Amino acid sequence: MSNAGVYRWPNVSGYAVSKTAVIKFTENLAVELRNEGVTLFAVHPGIVRTGLTELALDSADPQDSPAGKVAAWFRQEIAAGHDLRPELVAQLVVSTRPWLR
Repeated sequence: MSNAGVYRWPNVSGYAVSKTAVIKFTENLAVELRNEGVTLFAVHPGIVRTGLTELALDSADPQDSPAGKVAAWFRQEIAAGHDLRPELVAQLVVSTRPWLR
C-alpha cells in the first residue's frame, strides 16, 4: 500500500491512481476468496528505501516542479526517521503470518 493510494497526491496522478487500484484490488479479492480459505491483506509500512525512493532522493529537479516537490517530501520524511529498510518490511510481513500456519 501507499499514502498515494489513500490520499490525494497532486502532480503524480498516475502513481497515486495505480496505488489506489492495488488497494481496491486487494480488498475485492479478499472478499471474493474468503470462502475459499484464501486470506489477503495489504501492508503499508511507510517509506521503504527502494529504487523509486532513491530516484526521488537523487532528483535534481527544480524544487517548485512536481518531481522536486515529491523529492522534498521524501527527504523530509526520511530526515524525520519515517523510512524502513526493505529487509525490515519483509520481516514485518513474515511475522504477521502465524495465523496462516
